[in-house]
Amino acid sequence: KQNLPWIFAGAVGMQGQVAVILPGETPCLRCLLDSPPSQCEDSNCVQNGVFGPAVSVMASLQAMEAIKFLGGCYRQVSRRMIKIDMWTNEIQQFDMSIENRNSRCPCCVLQEFEFLEP
Repeated sequence: KQNLPWIFAGAVGMQGQVAVILPGETPCLRCLLDSPPSQCEDSNCVQNGVFGPAVSVMASLQAMEAIKFLGGCYRQVSRRMIKIDMWTNEIQQFDMSIENRNSRCPCCVLQEFEFLEP
């Protein structure tokens, strides 16, 4: 809403993801998710918990992106979402270029911010 960069990270069970949201350069989080992420009230968090090393890996990746951004190495900031499965060691990367933005996104295209309202 305020056109600020955001470095998103999350973990549940033994999986995690991290992405840098750069307004005007990458899709926003709403382009990628139809609804806001749960607040760990669903069965995934309750049944699977959160594996400490997954949190550590995601936090390290998130911190490194912040260091690059704040340190002026803007071109080195990742334009990919990274998903990691700590159990299988599978790493997936998804292109976060503006071409992959949802052309009908209520947030970054239509400037509607319903999830930010109380």
